[in-house]
Amino acid sequence: MALPMTGKVSRIVVAIYSSGEEAARAYRTVRSTVARKESLLLTVGGAPPSRSRLGRYATVLEGEDAVLVSAPPSEIQSIVKILRGTGEPSIFMLTEHVPEPSTFRASVSAMSIGEMARKCSDRRNPSPLSKNQILARVHDSETRLEAVHQSLAEAARLDHTLTASAEWLLDNAYLIRTGIAEIRRSLPKDHPRIHARQYGYLFVSELAAELVRYSDHALDEANISEALLEYQRWTPLSIAELWSFPLLLRLSVIESLAGLVQRVDRAQQLREAGYFWANRLATSARRDTEAFERTLHQLDSESIGDEPYFATCLIEQLQDEDRALAPTQQWVEAKLGMPLTEVVRSAHNREAAERVSIANAFGSLRTLGQLDFTKIFEATSLVEAELRTDSTHAGSDFVTRDRSRKVVEQIARHSGTGEVEVSRRAVALARRPWLGGLPAGSWSALLFPACAHETAIVPCRRCGRDDNRRARTRVNGPARVRLTG
Repeated sequence: MALPMTGKVSRIVVAIYSSGEEAARAYRTVRSTVARKESLLLTVGGAPPSRSRLGRYATVLEGEDAVLVSAPPSEIQSIVKILRGTGEPSIFMLTEHVPEPSTFRASVSAMSIGEMARKCSDRRNPSPLSKNQILARVHDSETRLEAVHQSLAEAARLDHTLTASAEWLLDNAYLIRTGIAEIRRSLPKDHPRIHARQYGYLFVSELAAELVRYSDHALDEANISEALLEYQRWTPLSIAELWSFPLLLRLSVIESLAGLVQRVDRAQQLREAGYFWANRLATSARRDTEAFERTLHQLDSESIGDEPYFATCLIEQLQDEDRALAPTQQWVEAKLGMPLTEVVRSAHNREAAERVSIANAFGSLRTLGQLDFTKIFEATSLVEAELRTDSTHAGSDFVTRDRSRKVVEQIARHSGTGEVEVSRRAVALARRPWLGGLPAGSWSALLFPACAHETAIVPCRRCGRDDNRRARTRVNGPARVRLTG
């Protein structure tokens, strides 16, 4: 089950004061400053309003002077500032309903890149991604990432302890913003017109997503090149598909990262809840056994009690509370049905795996930003491999080679012939002793004649003839292909 957007979840700020006067003053200030926010004042001997949904915390705060405020994460900082301005309260931040965790898929290490690429080829998507679909997916990931970043930044400003993964996110958020901006910049404005469905533009989104998962988000020049070469053992990739691959890799890394960081935010919410309940259990245990049992009973009714990571944080916070630690440990083991050591080990292993994946993802965003993809393209393109059998093309510079490939792409698009076949025919023509006054070996001159005419190097789509005659039609502007019969 996917996580809902973190930014839509309200948080509850709990401020526990040492005196009723401080709590009452803080409550009045909150009510006058942040109107229309649900708030509650709890004082020693006082009764909470029966209709307040915040009243559920009255039992565990019995005997305390406290102020509770419900607000979205974006307003937490200003509310905490108000609460701290009237005393020195102990502040906790809770989430009423901790979202369900998203599925975490580890690296498929037992499978080779070749096997992974073969499966992607077999599942080749019959419908390519449109520009609007890509932009919608980028916007969704951006929204989720920014919401989590905001939530974790608020926790950091409150001086709450963050997980290592949360610190990774806060320190490297700029890489996410740069990657998203690069995706938007790289999308061609004329995408719908130029890249029709039959030419397979962006069909390789499946390969990009699977490579990110397979490598556990650790991308480099070697595994990118290998994946493209292995994929093309079964399904050739067009020029457009190859050039789109870095964009699709960025999209896949960012989408996967959005899911990972939402798990980090969920873990932070469980950690905050662990701090609060550890405080309540320790305080009630110091008071008397009956109060402790009452607090533990209410915790047992909370859904977070079934969370191993919550239990781990709870026990960690009670290490110096002898009266509360032993009975709480017994409760955890009975609740989760396993020894505490197993609970802690499982939670720490999962946290470590997520931390590695997040570190790899940020490293991949750096790699993609620095990678010279032109080398990968020319090393993996079947079209380029065919054209390089011509010595003139092989000895030319990148700009000239790129011009040749663009013309191959145009001829293939307008003639309905595959790009590799167009390249093969062009090279074959160049190997003939003389063709229309052109010297042997100068196949690029067939694609870039001195005059502004086009050369037919593929059969006519109407009659099927392939007589290598030139279409004597002058063209203006972008190259057009006219095949004569």
